[in-house]
Amino acid sequence: MFGGGTVRALFEYRRGLGGLGVPAAPHEKDIKVSSQNSGTIVSINAERGFLDKLRDYFKPQEIIDTSPKVSDEVKYTTCYMCACRCGIKVHLKNGGIRYIEGNRHHPVNRGVICGKGASGIMQQHSPAKLRKPLKRVGERGAGEFREIEWDEAIATAVEWLAPIRAADPKKLAFFTGRDQSQALTGYWAAQFGTPNFAAHGGFCSVNMAAAGMYTLGGSFWEFGEPDWEHTRFFMMFGVAEDHDSNPIKIGLSGLRRRGAKFVSVNPVRTGYSAIADEWVGIRPGTDGLFVLALIHELLEPTRSTSVTWRATPTPPGWSSRRRVRPMTGSSRATRLASHWCSDPRGRSPVR
Repeated sequence: MFGGGTVRALFEYRRGLGGLGVPAAPHEKDIKVSSQNSGTIVSINAERGFLDKLRDYFKPQEIIDTSPKVSDEVKYTTCYMCACRCGIKVHLKNGGIRYIEGNRHHPVNRGVICGKGASGIMQQHSPAKLRKPLKRVGERGAGEFREIEWDEAIATAVEWLAPIRAADPKKLAFFTGRDQSQALTGYWAAQFGTPNFAAHGGFCSVNMAAAGMYTLGGSFWEFGEPDWEHTRFFMMFGVAEDHDSNPIKIGLSGLRRRGAKFVSVNPVRTGYSAIADEWVGIRPGTDGLFVLALIHELLEPTRSTSVTWRATPTPPGWSSRRRVRPMTGSSRATRLASHWCSDPRGRSPVR
């Protein structure tokens, strides 16, 4: 242990390295500091080059702004990288996009933003982005186009469509693809007078959303969402993580905090399945059979007295159990149905 005098001497010496207390660093000689109380002697061999470097180390360095202002304007909008429509704040500088972050005040994502949403700046600045309408100048399929102005594009469309609308608007049928503006597409078709239009959603999400609304009273995205706050047993079937990821992540985190049981049915153990209480790595193409097996077990009269209102006698000739077992595993369906009919935490039955 150093004595009190030694500690004070070392402290004054260290202060001297920064130009305080001791006016200058010693030259190539020994420094001896002694303590009258303990008799301890400390020898410090120091050279000028080492002390100069040490003094420079303790000197104030260049001030670096670790949080520079990246924008001079912020716009509030929604993300169009998927159909979730998360709220985002777009930072602009000199009119160009510099940074995208989540809007914590938006009810859908509450500030959370996924990698796909944050990379929206790449889509905006992509060299492949169309700046003007294109008109085909070569043979169909040759991929030869030239840019035209909007006036020419509108005039060409009117020339094509005016005779059809005058004769019979229903003769027009068109598909707009994944344009993320299907509401405007439907509005335009209604004004033109044709019911024969479609878009990507009709082959992907809108039909599933309609089924959910008619059967469960809700679905996902702008059509509704699961009852995250009250559910005690949650099953997720084949949900990809490139859509609606932020609300689902928020909802799943709430389920985990409350102790609800989470079962994920997906051929691939993705991020959602990785945090599930149980992952059902189902064989692709057998999802429907597995669901029918669950329904069969739920309607089994002896399954649970707590669901007698749902129990009905097995119809004559019903042989779904014999057909389903070798393809999907009826034992797992039976066990999951039992969990479904009772509280997964072993409390009162779920009604």
